Amino acid sequence: GKAKIINVDENGNVKVQLSGKIVEEIVLFNQREIRNTELHESVVIPSTLLSKIRDFDILITDTNTHGNTVKPAMSLSFHPNTTDPDTSFLSFKPDNKNTLYSWRVAPLDLAARHTLVTEIPELSGPWFASATVTPYRNMSVWYLLGMANMRFYNRMTVVDDAELNDKTKFLNTIKSSVLNAGIDLRMHIRYLTAPTMGSITAKFRGIV
Repeated sequence: GKAKIINVDENGNVKVQLSGKIVEEIVLFNQREIRNTELHESVVIPSTLLSKIRDFDILITDTNTHGNTVKPAMSLSFHPNTTDPDTSFLSFKPDNKNTLYSWRVAPLDLAARHTLVTEIPELSGPWFASATVTPYRNMSVWYLLGMANMRFYNRMTVVDDAELNDKTKFLNTIKSSVLNAGIDLRMHIRYLTAPTMGSITAKFRGIV
């Protein structure tokens, strides 16, 4: 495995630092103010960059909140650089399942369509009483996906035994698939409740 340094910032957020030389940073979202529940896509992560790195992280600072008291649940995925909604970057087969599920930020109501949605849970609490407090500050995308709920759908219906999966296997599959994608990618996000204030910034960090 690759060495990681784990520490905690002044707000108690766990930060994971990848070892190695940073070759390039791409700002995927730059203080994007989102006020709806629609799909939002980042700038392109070019395949030319992905082909020359051995590891990567995405650092996310997200202050998009609803009424400054609730951090809405957010689904997140990677997607090929295309406007075709019926394409998918990653198909994942859960343990003990024969069906492949396409990773998206929302299920698709199409015949025989099986989708996987990784939903970062909603947060709430009095610590958001001040606008200066940031729910997520420089948080690793791997940390956020590690705490995400994995929801499997057959069309628009949640599969009952969706928890029969190995999240570590899924995260490793994402990383290896991104590094070997050979195609331009974008990050997709979607809030399940429309934020009323704040913004999101996400920075891709390639490591050699």
